[in-house]
Amino acid sequence: MSKIHFTINYEIKTKRKLEKFLEEYKGKIDFELGELKIDRYWKIQEQFQAVFYIESDLMEKELLVYQTLVLANKLSLGISNRWIIMGPYENEDRHFECIFDNKEGNKPLKWAHIQLEIG
Repeated sequence: MSKIHFTINYEIKTKRKLEKFLEEYKGKIDFELGELKIDRYWKIQEQFQAVFYIESDLMEKELLVYQTLVLANKLSLGISNRWIIMGPYENEDRHFECIFDNKEGNKPLKWAHIQLEIG
């Protein structure tokens, strides 16, 4: 089984708004959010940070990469910023990640990091 790890920074006043966003995201992707932790982000007090993972039954690297890209797209739906994609690399089976940085935008999703762990 493979895991896709998420770290999301969300700029809002109450933790409940991030919880609502994650509930909606969970409904869009139809996966459980494993070991979800939400805390105020220590560097920027106006943001909350959520950390969780999703387990995938897919075994093929290509399908896992595609699934990760679909999950990233659904996370940032409606936000025009682009994801930075790192990997996959031919000589390294385990490295694939996506980074989203929305410093300039007025949407509450400010930053996200998704990393694929192939099991």
